[in-house]
Amino acid sequence: KWTKLGAWKNPVTLVLAELTAALNRANRLGVERARLAADPGFGMGKRKETNTELLAALEEFQRLRIPVVVSPDGQPFDADTRVEPSAMTASAVTALCLARGAHILRTADPAGLRPAALITDGFLRAAAADGYSPLFIRHDNRRGRPDALRTVQVHSSSGVSSGSCTRSASTMPSN
Repeated sequence: KWTKLGAWKNPVTLVLAELTAALNRANRLGVERARLAADPGFGMGKRKETNTELLAALEEFQRLRIPVVVSPDGQPFDADTRVEPSAMTASAVTALCLARGAHILRTADPAGLRPAALITDGFLRAAAADGYSPLFIRHDNRRGRPDALRTVQVHSSSGVSSGSCTRSASTMPSN
């Protein structure tokens, strides 16, 4: 389906609409929301420009109020110079995904991406402690401190967990 669309005018809106429709179907079928996660689907027939736009707006997927899962392995992303998908690009994309609000990384190489996840997690914790507020950390304005931190998990794509870095709570936005 996606490959037939060519260049997209607003891929974030399109993918959010598809995920919202899927969530509505799951709700009608009685699937508990706590059992769901949203994956914007890097790759999956999408062009590198589309993957880059989805990554840049990853925090928009927080409005679905379920964890966001991404799979950065082997996916093409747009850059000023040609960059082939590799372990190093997957590490860079992992850090960006976590900084933009991803909760779960699905990967064929959890040991390889774990350092990037841990470093990013440490940076985000230090930034939150210093009062820095990335978009995905919600603040309780009455107390002036973050009211929740995220859970970040690194899982292998074979379904076998191989390490995780976990934060204290979820950042699912409250409305």
